[in-house]
Amino acid sequence: MPTLTYIIPAFNAEATLEQAVRSVLLQSVPGVEAVVVDDGSTDSTRHIAGALLGPRVRLCSHQRNSGLACARNTGWQQAEADHVCFLDADDTVSPEHAATMLEAIGTCDAVASCYEFVGPALEPLGWHAPVLAGDTAHDRLIEVNRLAIGSVVLRRDCASRLLNGSMFDESLRVHEDWEFLLRLAAVDARWAPPVEQPLFRYRLSPGSMSCDLSLMWRIGLDVIERHAHDEYELAEMARRWHVRALARAIAAEDFSHTNELRCHVKAIREEDLPTLAGTLRWALARQEAVGPRGWGARMGAWTTRALEMLDGEPMAGEIARRLAFGPHRWGSIMERAKDMLAPGEPLVIYGYGRNGRDAVRAAADLGLTIAVVDDDPRALGKVPAIRADQLLPKHLVLVTPESRDGIIQRLRERGVERIILPDAA
Repeated sequence: MPTLTYIIPAFNAEATLEQAVRSVLLQSVPGVEAVVVDDGSTDSTRHIAGALLGPRVRLCSHQRNSGLACARNTGWQQAEADHVCFLDADDTVSPEHAATMLEAIGTCDAVASCYEFVGPALEPLGWHAPVLAGDTAHDRLIEVNRLAIGSVVLRRDCASRLLNGSMFDESLRVHEDWEFLLRLAAVDARWAPPVEQPLFRYRLSPGSMSCDLSLMWRIGLDVIERHAHDEYELAEMARRWHVRALARAIAAEDFSHTNELRCHVKAIREEDLPTLAGTLRWALARQEAVGPRGWGARMGAWTTRALEMLDGEPMAGEIARRLAFGPHRWGSIMERAKDMLAPGEPLVIYGYGRNGRDAVRAAADLGLTIAVVDDDPRALGKVPAIRADQLLPKHLVLVTPESRDGIIQRLRERGVERIILPDAA
């Protein structure tokens, strides 16, 4: 009996399917299997899968294309292991994935790992996506899904125990994984602490964001409407979803959808800027399949694109300015911090979200001593930590969140004046 089944939906995946399946066969522990679900492919996907069949690879076929949710549900029904992972046919897992994830999940219902974005030929881009403990909770999931479904391992019986046998909603053409995770959050599924190694590789290809963005936006709104706890949460999350969708439309140079979303957003507010600039930077990088090391060289073209797409928007200049700040600048920020620190003095990094993780890595590259503070203790994991109420006027604090006004006010109330703001550094 296998211990982990990798469910691999495949639709016209002849170029990448073999790499996905072979990454499963290279696992460092026995007891894994791959179930390939050919979802009505019209290329040679089925023949490639057939050539890989064996004791650890099985094939299911749909006569016609039925969609990702249906293919995943088929694989779920065919899985024989106690645990499953949904691996898309263009992605791969590292050889230690099964061993590490099975150990990490313990007696919990699910566990996620950090993951790595790679290029079209699986080349490293130097771009890791951290997963925080709070990312599986409703209050974060309702805003945006920060998990890649391939980075998640689930106990197979959790659907019957927690969701009455209901898996992916086959009426959803996109965002079926996000909606599934929100249902898990609603029934208090038990998540193990995230695995910090990037064991899952998410393949990017240039133009991969140029899909039906309008469809993704509309279905995303439907998901939010289904799961919002009240009218206030619905209004707040819907607006943030409009802003994120606007950023994706700008990145894809989709003028029609950009104008449609500008009508929904109406006036861009100050509080929209962190979400808009951060999502835009991420979407542009995905659109061009380029990691953080290459962002600086592209910033001129990216800011020009943003200004052109937002022609007539009063906040366009500020959006472009915020866009230009990104992880490629953390090295120079740490050099500045190093000059300000006394020998042996720690740099306090406030916030351990996406920016905070990039800052911690840059500090490690320079050998700086650090202490991390975050308003959500779930986020901190094993990093050297300090509580906000332990901060003293002597501390040098790097504030990493893009929404930071409240943090700065609290720091100054404690007498902390040595504050570094990344986009002002």
